Amino acid sequence: MFYKRLVAQGALPFPAELTQREKDELAIQKLTTDWPVKDLKTPEEIKDWAEKDD
Repeated sequence: MFYKRLVAQGALPFPAELTQREKDELAIQKLTTDWPVKDLKTPEEIKDWAEKDD
């Protein structure tokens, strides 16, 4: 069915572009790529992290 639609329309039967949400998500991913990551391994570390005000 998909192949028939592709041949009949001569193109993809849907827009081949990113939605605004997808563009925003990619921008956030690129922005945060080099941010430091801290592994929280104990409940105390998680509690301290959750209560920390930045």
